[in-house]
Amino acid sequence: DRLSKEILRWADAFLLVFSVVDSSSLFLAERLLDSMDRNRRPTLLMANKCDLEHARAVSSRSGQELAVKHGCLYLEVSAAGNTQESRPTPAFLALAGMCLLQELQQSSSCFSARNIWRQIVSRSEKQRLQSDIPRRLVQKSIFL
Repeated sequence: DRLSKEILRWADAFLLVFSVVDSSSLFLAERLLDSMDRNRRPTLLMANKCDLEHARAVSSRSGQELAVKHGCLYLEVSAAGNTQESRPTPAFLALAGMCLLQELQQSSSCFSARNIWRQIVSRSEKQRLQSDIPRRLVQKSIFL
């Protein structure tokens, strides 16, 4: 249990997969979601085996409700990939996109004037400008 929490702490995103033909897998996914401290990490709840409609034990609505409850993205896929919509590749791309978006949002908070100053002006140029500031202030104060 301690190891699981340690693993969950360093993750950038979470992908929980359950089988639509096994209701206990949805229950396990729900328990994991309840126990996870996601700290706003991107989470994708993925229902697998959606091509096996005849054996379905978990409704789409149940999966969607669980995803809404936990603020997750929800997708139904099939490893068989019978249709373009059911292939898992878009799900992985969606999760990667969520990670990228979160990273951009977090890094945008570093765009303070001070950080922009550091990035734009080189160190030697910054030192020259800083040494000129007192001299310019003195020159302006003489004319006042």
